[in-house]
Amino acid sequence: MLNKHHPIREQIEKAAYELFRKQGLTCVSMTDVAAELGMSKNTLYSHYRNKEDLIFHSMKHQSAVRDRHRKKILNEHKQVIDGMVALMQFGVRQLEKINPVLFEQMRRNYPRLYETIQKETSSRIYNDITALLEKGKHEGWFLEEVNSDIVARLFGEQMRQLVNYELFPVTEYPRPELFRHIFLHFMRGITTAKGRRRIDQLVDHYQTFRDGSGPVTTATQ
Repeated sequence: MLNKHHPIREQIEKAAYELFRKQGLTCVSMTDVAAELGMSKNTLYSHYRNKEDLIFHSMKHQSAVRDRHRKKILNEHKQVIDGMVALMQFGVRQLEKINPVLFEQMRRNYPRLYETIQKETSSRIYNDITALLEKGKHEGWFLEEVNSDIVARLFGEQMRQLVNYELFPVTEYPRPELFRHIFLHFMRGITTAKGRRRIDQLVDHYQTFRDGSGPVTTATQ
């Protein structure tokens, strides 16, 4: 197997993720990925042991891409609450692009991979939210009595409901809308009066809260 940092791997993982994102996992074979890239299956298998290995690395690649976008979004907003609402908008738009059954297929067909990704996601959410809450309390957006550790853990569990297909069937609960409700409910429950007013301003100014199409304009404080 070739080096994990071989340049062609990024191209493979990007193409594979796009296929998985659109079609789900079960409908995409290694043959499909090889054909999409115009390469032989032997070349593909020289980089990845099997389909599960390819799924794992394509998901890791996309996670790194999203992390860069999240950092960029936060850096573009001086106030932490503005950045968090912008992150929600970004999350909604990302979910609109993903086949809603992707993670259910992963849970059923690749349970160890599913658990690994869930643990990594939970850890990232906890670290990110804890830091944002502390900064937000300092800026006066979040209630001082909020325990950042507890609230970050609770938020992580709420995010896991996005893959709770028994409680929220995808045929009845679109994932972008579910994500939006979870995020807004979480934010409004821990904000000060100042924070709630700011959220309301941003809700009024972001088209994504109505139809997921993106911001109409940028709210100013």
